Amino acid sequence: MTAGKITRQTKQTQAAVVPQEKPQPKRRKALTLLSAMEEIVERAEGSKLSDEFFKEAKRPIAFVCKRLDLTPAQSVLLALFMNRCYDSRILLSELADDVKCRAIRI
Repeated sequence: MTAGKITRQTKQTQAAVVPQEKPQPKRRKALTLLSAMEEIVERAEGSKLSDEFFKEAKRPIAFVCKRLDLTPAQSVLLALFMNRCYDSRILLSELADDVKCRAIRI
């Protein structure tokens, strides 16, 4: 019986000695202009264009700002307009409905 106990202990010791691999850090997906705009639109939906939205969407907004030389507000508006590009007549009230805020906020 002691041999069985030693074997179990040896297996446990060997398992404890084996180094565990460290979890790999998540890599961010490379942004393109369209993927950044898509992310902005996704985060803007229902956000009321709050300060929290601008913090959460900081990376894609900054990407669009840099690529197109726009302000953060212009980048968000452009993304919202692009999201409705199928319509030749886009109303600010429709954009306001998308983000759940008043048109004056836009």
